[in-house]
Amino acid sequence: MKKIASYGWFILVIALLVGACEGVNEEPNPDVSDLSLEEAVNGAALNIDAAVEDIEASYAYQLFATQARTKGGSEEDAPTANMYLEDIMGVYEYAPSDDDGGSKTQSKCESIFKRTGDSEWLVVYMPFEKLLQPKQLFEYDSESEIVNNLMINTTEYLYESSQKEKWMKYNLASNFMVDEEYAGHLWVQEEKQGFLNVKNSSKFGFTDEHFIKVMTQFNDTLLISYGLENANEEKLYCETISFVLSGLGQNANLQFAYEMQIGDVRIVKTLDEEVQLVYHIYKGDVLQENAMVEVIMPEGESATSYNCLFMHNNKDLKITFDDESEVLLSDLLGDSQDVLSGLFSTMKDMYLSKVIVNHLAWTIYAEQNCDDDEG
Repeated sequence: MKKIASYGWFILVIALLVGACEGVNEEPNPDVSDLSLEEAVNGAALNIDAAVEDIEASYAYQLFATQARTKGGSEEDAPTANMYLEDIMGVYEYAPSDDDGGSKTQSKCESIFKRTGDSEWLVVYMPFEKLLQPKQLFEYDSESEIVNNLMINTTEYLYESSQKEKWMKYNLASNFMVDEEYAGHLWVQEEKQGFLNVKNSSKFGFTDEHFIKVMTQFNDTLLISYGLENANEEKLYCETISFVLSGLGQNANLQFAYEMQIGDVRIVKTLDEEVQLVYHIYKGDVLQENAMVEVIMPEGESATSYNCLFMHNNKDLKITFDDESEVLLSDLLGDSQDVLSGLFSTMKDMYLSKVIVNHLAWTIYAEQNCDDDEG
């Protein structure tokens, strides 16, 4: 009985220790109201660095390699008919025909993808190197071994358009695997009504915890937003710029706003009553009346240039705290700023969706219809 009792106490002590550790791990972050502005800024920068390190270590980061920026495919290749997931669903493998000894261009009804099974999704297996160089999709050497180590699983696909009425609607959801390892998840929504009414939103998850999100809107409101979020959709880093035009002629009124958020700290730029640009800084929702923000422009750059609209592109922001100490945000963010800039640019170009997934979907759609016509 003593041994049983001792063993029971041992289990109880271990359980208490484990519970204590779990309690420490689950302790919530300190309330921003308990932090000074400088502490909040430094803490936010550390969280951004940790998120970027996590992203760079992920398999998904390979999909955003610099060489992958090579353009290939465009909306000019889009099918003339509306296209839905049910039109292209199935399992396909990259297996170009070598009947002619290795083609360098895609001929009519040439098969690039071989259907190998049924699926309620569009599942494509192809060489990862083809994603980095999409223009080589139809280039292959019949003597080279094909390794289909990239899997793209598209679970939502909708492409509707009318050239006559100049409108388009596009929805996409795809996930990726490289060498059987999770390599990210992509979501895209886009709508066009004519040339001056466009909305799109794209989001990419590198891990279960960190996501890049880009939104653009062009109509009576011009809005561009870049963000780094966690799984709870909390903004670790975000920059948004908007122009709103109301009224016409002499009654026209232009409202401008720029907002940068790092953690719980927001830097807001607006036009005052005298049409002068002014900056305010907030910790949580509390205006920091004694703090100052100054824009540092790169040499030779104009404040009105596109690159200088956003801090992640070019310009820098200097914060002066209550005690008159100063910090440059670029110094706090370091290399993370350059990494985010590259990711935002690729997402804004909608590279993965328009150059890769669309190109694959339209190719498979054309091949299937070509087979039907031939048969």
